[in-house]
Amino acid sequence: MDITADDLDRDGYYIPTNNLEADEILIGRNLGTVRFRGSITAKGCIVAKSGSGIYAGGDIHAGRGIHADWGIDAEGGIRSGRDIQAGRGINADLGIRSGRHIISDWDIRTGRHIISGGGVNAGSGINAVGSVFSEGIIIAGKDLNAGLGIHADQHITVVGDITTTGDICAGLSISAKSISTPSQIRAGISRWMILTPEGMKIRAEIKQGTVAHGTLVTREEA
Repeated sequence: MDITADDLDRDGYYIPTNNLEADEILIGRNLGTVRFRGSITAKGCIVAKSGSGIYAGGDIHAGRGIHADWGIDAEGGIRSGRDIQAGRGINADLGIRSGRHIISDWDIRTGRHIISGGGVNAGSGINAVGSVFSEGIIIAGKDLNAGLGIHADQHITVVGDITTTGDICAGLSISAKSISTPSQIRAGISRWMILTPEGMKIRAEIKQGTVAHGTLVTREEA
């Protein structure tokens, strides 16, 4: 179904119903942030076109992808069978989960866990009260913070600092300005990729934590 300006009140809220369910949800261009008082659910895709974003007072669920030119925000959880992609931030109080990639040009934030069947890529920071788990690469343009541990099947690449209270595990290398954790740091633990010396490297200042697997080098040495 298509959502146009005629479906919105003066504050950008969807008028017909609090909770919306449809096969597909297509939000028109240049509507700003389109707000739903409850949850929105689609069997297929949820798409907000150029100049539009999505806010839900409940959950945002899509059987396929969720894409927004602006941000994607939910007071509940965000869940997609495929990609979740936003030109601005992705924020969810109750967790973010995708069957494939989670990609944001800005921050990715949640009050629970971030779980991705592909990569997690943020142009700015990644923040989770719970854990961050990726079956691909984790990339953050600023800091990566997780309350309960960080795992990537491939590389972890962070421009800023990595902070967590749990283990930090990467199938390949780890790169960051600094790392702080009371637990273990493991790089090069992949069981299905060919490991090289480069894929075993941890390039970071270790402020706190024990290197249990991998080769620690400074950024200058790398």
